Amino acid sequence: MGRRPRRGGPQRGFPPPRIDQGTRAGRFLLAELDARRLGPSTSFVVAVQVEQERPELLAQFRDWLAAQEPVQEAFYVTGDADFILVVCAPDTATYDAWTARMVSENPNIRRFTTHVALHVVERGLGVPIALDAGA
Repeated sequence: MGRRPRRGGPQRGFPPPRIDQGTRAGRFLLAELDARRLGPSTSFVVAVQVEQERPELLAQFRDWLAAQEPVQEAFYVTGDADFILVVCAPDTATYDAWTARMVSENPNIRRFTTHVALHVVERGLGVPIALDAGA
């Protein structure tokens, strides 16, 4: 599943990412965002159960998730839930509106449960980017 380009960056007033070069496990770049400078947001961890796990229905839901700005991470998992999502929203009203859309636009959703992050213990916003060996 390809990742859509995210809106953001300097054109929206966000600070530029800090970029470090490292050598552990080869050469790479690490772009890291400072979440405190991006403004307030709440993280919601969402467990989604679907009615049917038919391949075409799962693909439709995965495509829908990939197009959603609030979805930071989405995992197709084993266990009681079929998907685990990490969703960021500025407040619960915005999150509630998003979940109403999720359910109305995806009739294959059986149910979902939400866990609201009260405190961030660890957040990894760095993304290692492999450099060409010749660089």
